[in-house]
Amino acid sequence: MNPMAARRTPLWVYGCVAAYTMAQYVSVVVIPLYAAREGLGPVVLGAVASVPGLLMLLLRMPAGLLVDRHGARLVTALGVASMGAGGVLLLTAALRWLAPLVAIVLAQACFGTARAAFWPAIRTYLTWWDHGTRTGRFGMLNVVEGCGAVAGPAVTGVLFAAAGPVGAAWLLLGMGTAGCLAGWLMPELKPAGEKLPVAATAGRHSHTQP
Repeated sequence: MNPMAARRTPLWVYGCVAAYTMAQYVSVVVIPLYAAREGLGPVVLGAVASVPGLLMLLLRMPAGLLVDRHGARLVTALGVASMGAGGVLLLTAALRWLAPLVAIVLAQACFGTARAAFWPAIRTYLTWWDHGTRTGRFGMLNVVEGCGAVAGPAVTGVLFAAAGPVGAAWLLLGMGTAGCLAGWLMPELKPAGEKLPVAATAGRHSHTQP
């Protein structure tokens, strides 16, 4: 890696994390707000809220295998792109191009897929990366994620009040696009020496999982 690329790499990596975490916490808030606006009852809302968890349960292991076969950078970028795709689905519902309940369920499936792919991939990437120390890299990951956890819900509440679901959907799409671009700009990495299984790598840092 040339010196200029080395200096830019932290910006790309943590920019990708920032965009993703912002989008994730926007999605956590916008779905119940939008469902309540559409008059969906508590039972339906509870069922809809469980969709991301189901996708994470089903896709975490395949995502780890995908990291092993195709690298952490690709899976990280695909995870952020899936978050942006959920924003597109919410936008189609807000514009009445798709039935709201159908769009919400599909968007939740995208959000669950994003979380299933992104977190194992970015943690593996940080394990392979030689920038600074491993403790420093994972510490920065937690800091950036915490900023997203604070900013995402606050911005979503204000934006939803001002512009409704259309504004929140555009924010999700924008964060997904920016994060996916940053993910593609991250250099592809290979583990030094003998590669540890992804399951072991992710388990070692499971205390940071949202």
